[in-house]
Amino acid sequence: MCIQIHLTIKPPSVTRRASACFGFHAIKQVAITEPCVPVEIVEACVGEYRELAPLSEHRYAGFVDPSGGSADSFTMAISHMDGERVVIDAIRETRPPFSPESTINDLAVLLKTYRIDRVTGDRYAGEFPRELFRKRGISYECAALPKSDLFRDLLPRLNAGSIVLPRSDRLVSQLCNLERRVSRAGKDSIDHSPGGHDDLANAVAGAASIAAKASKFSGSYFAPGLAGYFVPPAQTDDLYSVRRPDGVIVLRNINRKGAAA
Repeated sequence: MCIQIHLTIKPPSVTRRASACFGFHAIKQVAITEPCVPVEIVEACVGEYRELAPLSEHRYAGFVDPSGGSADSFTMAISHMDGERVVIDAIRETRPPFSPESTINDLAVLLKTYRIDRVTGDRYAGEFPRELFRKRGISYECAALPKSDLFRDLLPRLNAGSIVLPRSDRLVSQLCNLERRVSRAGKDSIDHSPGGHDDLANAVAGAASIAAKASKFSGSYFAPGLAGYFVPPAQTDDLYSVRRPDGVIVLRNINRKGAAA
C-alpha cells in the first residue's frame, strides 16, 4: 500500500521580503547621537563683549562659511591668540535671502580693519567666493579640515575654557545643538541637529583653528633690522632681508630659494 502526500510550500510574498530587506537596512543604518557640549560649558566661555576693536599688537585670522544667499546664512568670524587662549573678536551672519556680492563686500571691509588680507573658508563653496574676495584684495584659501573635524577640535577648547566667545545667543544655541553621531561602522561625525543650523558655529570653529595653527609658526624673536616681522627663533641665523622693487621687505633663507617668512 502506497500513500502519497503532497506538500505545497508558498514562497514569501514580495511584501514580506521587501519589509525584511528594508528592516535590515534600517537597523544597519541606525546611528547613535548625543549632544556634544552642555550649555553651562559654552556660557562659561562667553566674554563681556559683543565685538572687540582691532589692536596693533595682535595678529588676526578670519574664517568664512559662504552661502549662495538662498538657503543658509553667510557667516564669518575673526580671531587672535592671547597666550594659550583663542579670542573670537568679531562674528558676522547674513541670513538669506541676500546678495553674495554685497555681503562679501561688507566682510572684506571688516577684514581689512583687522589687517587681514587672507581669509580661509569652506572648500565646497565653489569658485564664486574666491573670485569675489580676490576682487576686493582678499585672497581665499580652502580649509584643510572639514566642518566635522573643526568642531571636534573646538570641543576641547570649550571644555577647558581656552576660548573666549562674544555675546551671541544665536552662537551659543548653535554650539549647544551640535550632535555627535557614531554609525554602526564606528565612524564619528559632528553636525547640527536635524532642521538646525551651524553656520555661525562653523565660522567660529574655523577661526579658532586658523588662529591656533598660525601661533605655532610664529616665534618671539625679531630678525635684525626688521621690526614687526616674527621669525621662528631657530631660523634667525639663516635669514637675510631683501627689498623688492615695490618697496616690500621680505625675508629669505640663505640655504634655499624663496621667502622664509
